[in-house]
Amino acid sequence: MRDIDEYLKMLATAGEDFPGERNEARRQFLIEAAEGAADRIILKYADGSVEDLNFLTAGVARKFFEKMVLAAQLALTRKEFLKP
Repeated sequence: MRDIDEYLKMLATAGEDFPGERNEARRQFLIEAAEGAADRIILKYADGSVEDLNFLTAGVARKFFEKMVLAAQLALTRKEFLKP
């Protein structure tokens, strides 16, 4: 976690020459960090069988998919209510 905090601090104090690119780099870094964290947790706590690894990986993917669908539904609902 220290590496993530240090990286984000570095990005926050970097120059403002390319804020869009910096924000994209931050987002990509966070996505990769979350993926790595999920992998480490699954590998650490799975029973070692291929079935358990697949089940846990699918479960994590399902939870993130549900979050994505909920966010998309919320965005569509807001757009619908804010129509002129």
